[in-house]
Amino acid sequence: MNPTIHNQLKNHFPAASLFAIVARVKVEASTSELRDRLIQLSSNLISNYTLENFREQENIKVSREAFKIFGRDPNRYMVSSEALYKRILQKKDLYYINNVIEINNFLSLKSGLSFGSYNLDNIKGEINYRIGSSGETLDGIGKGKIPLECLPVLCDEISPFGSPTSDSRRAMIDLPCENVLMIAYCFQANYNFTEIIEDAKSLLSKYASATEVKIL
Repeated sequence: MNPTIHNQLKNHFPAASLFAIVARVKVEASTSELRDRLIQLSSNLISNYTLENFREQENIKVSREAFKIFGRDPNRYMVSSEALYKRILQKKDLYYINNVIEINNFLSLKSGLSFGSYNLDNIKGEINYRIGSSGETLDGIGKGKIPLECLPVLCDEISPFGSPTSDSRRAMIDLPCENVLMIAYCFQANYNFTEIIEDAKSLLSKYASATEVKIL
């Protein structure tokens, strides 16, 4: 289950790395406390960034650089963390889906890393992190078919199911999901995941009753 980073992707952008955590969880509506923490974090971002400078946040900045090297326009195929920052700085409300997705978004906003959370029971076989091929698409959540050529993608034995820009309906977190795979996509060299790992473990335990937590 430990995701393998394909040499092709590493050759294009050697700093590419992943943090992965799996856990058994209880998916339900997020609590007011978790939402309040998201609101406070959003307020902090508004205090520290503007629409003119937020792309200088280090993880967003290097993600955009990586997409250019892969051959995709980062303005058209925006990494999910950048899209979240932009939405907040435009003073738009976040969508509240469920506790796991809110945790996912909290971690992304705090770190600037793109996070994806997936229903592990809908993922089959080994996971490979590679560059999308010509003609490959992903049935994105609320976005329809997304062309994956030259984009970094997560794939199982069936098809691509996730990327730093969008995730698939097949592996999305909804009821009755019980087993979650959470991925952080990183393009910053020698990034220290220690703090974000502890945050992920703590949030999943407190707000999603996580058990059987494993860092991959």
